[in-house]
Amino acid sequence: MRARGWQGMFTDYAADWFHPNNRGHRVWADSFWQVIALPVAGAS
Repeated sequence: MRARGWQGMFTDYAADWFHPNNRGHRVWADSFWQVIALPVAGAS
């Protein structure tokens, strides 16, 4: 998310400047999946 910087403010938020637009939702989901998909230590 930080890598997107200020560009994300102009391309990933809806007109209210608070809620993400469709692209913003996709960016957030991808960010979460990167963490969720990490292998868990000790898992078999």
